Amino acid sequence: DLLFSKEGNRFFSHKIFLKVDELPIASTVETIAQKYKDVATIGSYPKINHSYYKTKLTIDSTDKDAAESVLGDLTTALKGVVFFSAKYANI
Repeated sequence: DLLFSKEGNRFFSHKIFLKVDELPIASTVETIAQKYKDVATIGSYPKINHSYYKTKLTIDSTDKDAAESVLGDLTTALKGVVFFSAKYANI
């Protein structure tokens, strides 16, 4: 949950690994990114020829609740194509 733990610089990050390429989920991700544009960022990274996943999404925010909300919205909207999701703490 908490990256680069430095007083005053709290940073929360989540990763979601998907079983599909970027193109089919792009509009869904863009809609959610626009909803949270002032409090979080979403990154999308295709992975060519990987045996487990095809796209990795990242969520980054200085607001823990915002990061959790984005994670919830994405996993709900992308239900059925999520391979794995992870929260990172004290990295």
